[in-house]
Amino acid sequence: MKMRLLVSRKQNGYAQMAMDEAILESIIEKQSPETIRFFDFSPPAITIGRLQNISEVNLQRCKKEGIVIVRRLTGGRAVIHSGDFTFSFIIRKDNPVFQGNVYETYKKISYIFLEVITSLGIPAEWKKGNNKKPGNKETAYIHKPLCFSATTRYELTVRERKVLGVAQYRKKNGLLVQGSMLLRKPYFDFYKLFDGYSQGDIFYLSDSTDIDFEQFSELLIKNMRKIYNIELY
Repeated sequence: MKMRLLVSRKQNGYAQMAMDEAILESIIEKQSPETIRFFDFSPPAITIGRLQNISEVNLQRCKKEGIVIVRRLTGGRAVIHSGDFTFSFIIRKDNPVFQGNVYETYKKISYIFLEVITSLGIPAEWKKGNNKKPGNKETAYIHKPLCFSATTRYELTVRERKVLGVAQYRKKNGLLVQGSMLLRKPYFDFYKLFDGYSQGDIFYLSDSTDIDFEQFSELLIKNMRKIYNIELY
């Protein structure tokens, strides 16, 4: 199948999130082709989940660091966008490849990233377990301000450290999937941007490889074609 690819480098958080929303609305109205976006942020940004309390972010410190804060349509926790590879799948719910419930759609998309990461010699795997088990990191996730500070069932990890964050938003016949892959650590001390937050285990691809945005994009395109026969134009 064919899907449109848009690459939007070095734009601010407001523009990047607005673009996803506009495309989603156009798809719902059947006025836009299904679209995959690769993008990053300039200046650095924090996107917070659709229902997340903004008080979990230290606004004064963010302002001092010049970091933009913007709310996503998708749920989940805060994601810091500096040195990451951000993507979105903006599609119809009945997309022949990615249709399904939340977990099914997530696994189909994350499998592409799993193949890319393992091709780099990095031992990535899906998080296993029951997220109803009391007292573990999965149930603790809802109390963490940062998306990458804890893992839940089926999430992609490397040596038990989260490497890929993905969230979804479904509206009528449309589906928005947004995600972030951590290429390298932000240049600033991002832990100070969240009150009462202690550092969790986070894996960056730069811990094992020096792959950049363009190279990672090429591997994703190659694997989408190989796994799902998706041709991007």
